[in-house]
Amino acid sequence: MKGEEGVVEQQRSLNVLFEVLINTNILMASITPFLTEFMYQNMKNGISDADEHLKQDSIHFLQIPEVDEARIDKSIEEKVSRMQSAIENGRLIRDRKNLPVKTPLSTVILVDSDPQAIKDFQDVQQYILDELNCLELQTELNEDEFVDYKCEPDNREIGSVLKKAYDKKMKTEILNLSSSKLREYLKNGSIMMGDIKIEQGWLKVEKIFKDKYQKSDEFACASNMTSAVLLKTQLDDNLKQMGQSREVTNRIQKLRKSSGISIDDQIEVFYTLKSDGKNISGVVNNHSDKIRSMIKMPFMSSEFMQKNQVVIGETSYDLEGEEIDIFICKQAVHLHEEEVIKSFPNNGHELNIASLRALLSSYDVAALRNLVESNAGVFKVTLDNKELELKHK
Repeated sequence: MKGEEGVVEQQRSLNVLFEVLINTNILMASITPFLTEFMYQNMKNGISDADEHLKQDSIHFLQIPEVDEARIDKSIEEKVSRMQSAIENGRLIRDRKNLPVKTPLSTVILVDSDPQAIKDFQDVQQYILDELNCLELQTELNEDEFVDYKCEPDNREIGSVLKKAYDKKMKTEILNLSSSKLREYLKNGSIMMGDIKIEQGWLKVEKIFKDKYQKSDEFACASNMTSAVLLKTQLDDNLKQMGQSREVTNRIQKLRKSSGISIDDQIEVFYTLKSDGKNISGVVNNHSDKIRSMIKMPFMSSEFMQKNQVVIGETSYDLEGEEIDIFICKQAVHLHEEEVIKSFPNNGHELNIASLRALLSSYDVAALRNLVESNAGVFKVTLDNKELELKHK
């Protein structure tokens, strides 16, 4: 929806969201008439002329939307249900291990003997990775390697039907049913035990991870009948730095909000390291690209700040005893002064670099960008009666 997957996918997501909101608003109109009317008058601005039936003077003039059962896709519903279950189990593991979602993990493993379930997980893997903050998703079809099926009989139901045939021996046999037998029971709705048919609803079946995974120092697990999830919980230096980069991003976003900067404002973010500690230097050296992609703005060392750069807001962040200062500045033209001086006669001694810097700062950044792009990446100007030609880098 934010455009990470391209313009087409972004428009599709926004259209789906708008349709859900407008239909929900119409359904709520009879319950909350004034609130829905207020919302509709705003939403009406987004309705195209092609949908005249949705453009009325009031929401109360619209027809209640009709259910189109032809649009119900059970396979998509099942796929989403599996995705939700995997995410819920993953979050449950994080809660048990006291691992906040902001801390990235290397691997999530999803286990299921059903090839369709595996395909469904793979189709929505990016959503699962994003929600669980994991780098890699693996799937495993060999369920017997990871989990055991266990069951609990409904003693009252079975006893009322089988009477004396449901004795202690039979109960023990039911409790010791193999995973393959229980999978057969779930698939067919019943199984035969000798001459006796175990009917649907008589057994409550569970998936339980094997002891070696439940007691593992490397993995943590959680399961239900919809998904079986393993998370690799060991953290290396890279994962820790990735988590810390996310915290730096959060600090920048909070500073942006407290400084009154809107999402459309063009800004630049700079940082200064107060120490040479390996943690904070590792974060900015190895994960600056990740921070840039999250804030969607430049993120650079303060050594690249222009002398006339306008600082809008600043903050400090202590990372395990290592401090970083963060500055949000108005976007400015960056002049590579050393290269400019070398490009002119007499090594630039005849060039007034201060005047050039002042001239460039007088331009609106967006207007200057359009001017340079329209002139094949070249900016021509007359300064102190000299013709200058600067190239965009």
